[in-house]
Formats: sequence, structure tokens, C-alpha cells
Amino acid sequence: MSKYEKLLSPGKIANMTIRNRIVLPAMGTGSNDNDEDGMLCALNDKTIEYYAERAKYCGIVFIQACTILYECRGIGNIMIHDDRFIPKLKQLSSAIQANGAKAVLQINHHGTILSKRSMHLPNKEAVKNLSPTAMRFPENDVMSLEMTQADIDRVVAGFAEAARRVKDAGFDAVEIHGAHGYLIGQFRSAMTNKRTDKYGGSVENRARFGCEVIRAVRKKVGPDYPVLMRMSGTSWSEGAISVEDSVIQAPLFVEAGLDAVDVSCGSLESYHYILPPYMVPAGFNLDAAAAIKKAVNVPVIAVGRLGTDFELAEKALEDGKADFIAMGRSLIADPEIPKKLAEGREDDIVRCISCNKCISSAVMSKYDGMACTVNPHCMRERKLENIKATDSPKKVMIIGGGPAGMEAAKVLAERGHKVTLCEKTDKLGGQWNVVATEKNQYAYYDVINRITRDMEKAGVEIKYNCNVTAEDVIKAAPDKVIMATGAFPRTLRVPGYDKKHVVQANDVIMGKAEVGERVAVIGGGATGMELSVELAEKGKKVVLVEALPALGGPMVIYNYKHLFSSLIENGVVMLTDCPLWEIADHGIYVRANNKLDMDLLYVKADSVVMAVGVIPDNKLADELKEKGIAVDMIGDCGGPEKSLLEAIREGFDLGISF
Repeated sequence: MSKYEKLLSPGKIANMTIRNRIVLPAMGTGSNDNDEDGMLCALNDKTIEYYAERAKYCGIVFIQACTILYECRGIGNIMIHDDRFIPKLKQLSSAIQANGAKAVLQINHHGTILSKRSMHLPNKEAVKNLSPTAMRFPENDVMSLEMTQADIDRVVAGFAEAARRVKDAGFDAVEIHGAHGYLIGQFRSAMTNKRTDKYGGSVENRARFGCEVIRAVRKKVGPDYPVLMRMSGTSWSEGAISVEDSVIQAPLFVEAGLDAVDVSCGSLESYHYILPPYMVPAGFNLDAAAAIKKAVNVPVIAVGRLGTDFELAEKALEDGKADFIAMGRSLIADPEIPKKLAEGREDDIVRCISCNKCISSAVMSKYDGMACTVNPHCMRERKLENIKATDSPKKVMIIGGGPAGMEAAKVLAERGHKVTLCEKTDKLGGQWNVVATEKNQYAYYDVINRITRDMEKAGVEIKYNCNVTAEDVIKAAPDKVIMATGAFPRTLRVPGYDKKHVVQANDVIMGKAEVGERVAVIGGGATGMELSVELAEKGKKVVLVEALPALGGPMVIYNYKHLFSSLIENGVVMLTDCPLWEIADHGIYVRANNKLDMDLLYVKADSVVMAVGVIPDNKLADELKEKGIAVDMIGDCGGPEKSLLEAIREGFDLGISF
């Protein structure tokens, strides 16, 4: 018997019996096809295959929020405002049910959260930027329209018709999206609802719109069809939605006709809590779920990084804090979590690292849909389902044991190639060891540990302390040479760069360098921001210096918001648009506001820490090319600096391409 007895036990919502209590919550995928307006709203086979894969082992698959009316459409959201969408949605529900999970589709009205593209559609007159009270949402910079009673009645009817289409498309249940600052959530929040009529004012009045939606949906789908609602238990923002508000409003929603409550968190002003990054503790939203659970007599779904701590998820069920556990990003990383838990194979689980590259890739559509750092198969399920063993084994030499080289070695060996991996140190992982140490999270360490186990199982020959030369490669005579030699830390060669109190961020993180009481951190990317927070928490007086006008660089916005808040909370002084000019014995000079005609700004510092990126280490690759030896280059050595997602994906894709 598995130690996760509650997680793996059957559950029930209304008349719907669910095989286990692990569910995939609704999340955008960014994988839909362009529709007539170029808005990535047309459901396609790739998206269906993504959901079908995750339906093989979990209990419920919730489909990303589908837009109930044309007037509120947003980029990437599947449309359900017309009956013509039912046949394709029927394919989706059937694919999920064929794999044993219950299929639940979420329906939504964005309210004022519309993208700029939505506001400039060919028939933009049909788009209505509505909200309970007129307001300006920063994303679209357009003043919304305060809803009239006619608007409210039309939207309520739109929810009901959308729910009818969900049922007609064969889904097992419908979920109303009332969380995350969308329209129902905007009505619930005192911050966005300033109405003085029956829809505003008291906590109960602010729930009225949601109740009307639920009643209309219930009337349309009938008494026996399961109806759920996702709501933010708290917005994590003062003056918006509190747990106390939710404890009052949730029973009203249940009385109106709900069969279950899906408790999330976050809102317009605190969207970074919707997808909490690694620095937010697992289970941070459990108290809200537990409070609502006590207030209602229907099942409650809890969410909040619980897929990163299975013991905590199990205990939440045992303690009666929730009835089901949503594991969104974790099931993206490994759809087989329920199966592996049942088989006692917890060590084989591909752990989500909460880096949020999935959501950023879905929004940016860089990879033609959502991509996962630790799961290269994500959104390519059908394309990669039959990776074939080679019928022509090659002798492959991989130089460099970072994530890119390790992933390539694993995949090539699994396909039958004879692979030797040469690592110049006594430890695999490369730069990722620095990242894992800085974040101090089990899942981050597990990335390297898991790939190492997989390599060993596949028969990769791993050579440590192996500083390969061009002559070594010639002597080994491999059929293929893969360079994954990574990069080394960059420094800014300003006057004084070679002084003794100038150190690299990597050395500070790994405990190889000490810093004084006053520290100037140069470079405001992820490493510089994280290290500044860590040093400030230890009592250091930290100044973070960035040459560009803003901190963060390409950092995922959800992660940036949390880190930026931590910088403020810990008293870190932030200087942006201030390139480093000179390093003195007891401080630094920066060019304030990046202007040559201004006096230099002096900042006192006992230590100067460089966190300004890396330089590709391609010296050996260049030597081999000069000798006429063809090489493939992956990871940082191929430049520019790669994220872990890019490094692992490059290694994986090269591994399947031979």
C-alpha cells in the first residue's frame, strides 16, 4: 500500500466519482491555433494531446478558461461563445475520458483583464472592456466601462449558454472561473467594486453577481450536472479579497448551486501569487482552503505548490483541510505522478522546480505553446511518443557535464548509442549547482540527481576530473563530438576590477568567497537580485547596481514581483540606469542615470560582487574546428547565456536528432 493513501483514494463531487484526488487545474497552454482574428483561440489536436497525456493517471483534468462571449475574448483563450465550437470540444472531452480522468471545462469572462491585442481586433467595436466599476487596467491602458444592468444580464446569460455548450460537448462538469481578478473576482473585491447598488458595498452584495451566474448556470444544465467554481480564497492584497470575505461568500455560492469550491488565490494587483515561484513555501494557500472547507458542505480543492511536497498534500487531506489537491505545474513536469506514487517510485518523479517558464513560454509562444524546463516532451506528446532506438549505434563523446550535456548523453544512450561523458570537475551539473545552492530547494538539486541516475541506468560512461584536449578527442576517434563546456563568469573590466575585494557572485553563493558588511552587487538580473536578498537577510548592507533602466532582465514576471518585494522588505538599495565606472578601495563609482555629463555617484562598499552574466567557454570547440573535426555545440558554450529550459531542450533535441 502506498503511503499516499488519501491522495490515491477515490473521491466524489456530486454524482461524479473520481479515481483519485490529484487534479490538473485549468491553466493556459498558449498552444492553440490562430483563429480568424489571429488570437490563438482555435483548439487544435496538439492541445488535445497535451490534455489527454495528463488524463492517463490523475483524477480530473480541468481545461483552460474558455471565453463565454466574443466581447471579452483574450489572446490564447479557447472560445465557447458559439455552438460551432462544440464538435472540436467534444473531441477534447472524449480524449480525456478515454484515458480515465474526468473532463471539466472552465468558463470565464475576463472583465477588464483584456490584452492590448484584444482592444485592436478587426471588429474591435464588438469587444467590451467591462468591470463592476470604471477602472484602468495597466496591461491594456484603457478605461473600462462600468457595467449596466443590461450588461450584467447579458453576461449572466452568456455564462449559462456557455455551460450548456460544455455539457453538450460531453464534459463531466463545468467550472465557473471566479478567481484571479477576472470579472466575478472583480465584483467580489472591494478594491475593484465601488458600486453603490445591490451589487456593491457589503461582502454579501459583492457576491451577488457570482450567485446570479451560478443560478443561471444551474438552471441551464439541470440539477444533476456538476457545477464548480474557482475562487480566490485571498487576493494577498490589502483592501481586496480577504479569507474572511471568502468564508462569508463561499456558502452563498454553494447555496446558489455549487457542487464544489476550487480555492486558489491572487488577483489583479497580486497576480504573482497565482503562480507562486520557488521562493513561496509549499502549501502557502492551505489555510484559506481550510477556512472555506469549514464554511461549506461541499468538496474543496486546494492549490499552492502542493505538487512539490506530496507528504504535505497527503496531510492536508488527512486533516480535512481539502478534499482534492490541484497540482498544475507538477503534472506538466510529470504527468505520471499518481502512477509513480502508487508504485512507490517517488524518486523517479520529475520534480517541478516552480521556475514558471511554463507560463512565460505559453504567454510568449516562443516554443509554439507551453514548454517545461524539466520535461522536454511537454506540448510535443504525439510528436515524441515513439522516439526510436537507433539501428546504427554511434560512438559519441560529450565534453561537459552540465544540464545540456547530461540530457544529451541520457537520451543518446537510451536510444542505443555508446556515449562517454567527460566532466572536468569531480561533480556533474555545471552552473546549475550554483543555481541549486542559491535557491536551496530539493527539486533544484534533484534535476541533476535524476538525470545522473537516468544516465547511469542507460549505460553512459561518465569520466570525472577529465580535462579533455584536442589530442584526446583525436585519439578517442568518436563518430560524434558534442561540446557542452558551458561558460565562465564574466567580469566588467573597469578600473579597479582586479582588486582583492572584487569577487564573483558564483563564489559567494558556493561559499568560496567572503564579503564585508557593505556590499555592492553589480548586475540586477536574477542572480544579482537573489544574492542581494540573501546577503541582506544575513544583515549585510547591500546596494544593487544595474546598468539598464530596470532590474530583472528576461526574468519571469511572477518571479520578479516576489524578488522585487523581497529587495524592498530587506532594505536593499537599488540603483538602475547606473553603469559601473570604477572600483575604488572602499567603494565604487557609477554613472548616475547613464549620463556622461553628470558627476559620478560614489557608493561605499567593502566588497564588490560581480553578477553580470557569463562568457561562452568555446576554446576547445574552436581548436577542434581548426583541426577539421565537426562538433555540435549545446548549452552556454554555444552562446548566448541559456536558461535551464533552453539547455535541457537543446540536449534533448540533439539526442533525438541523430
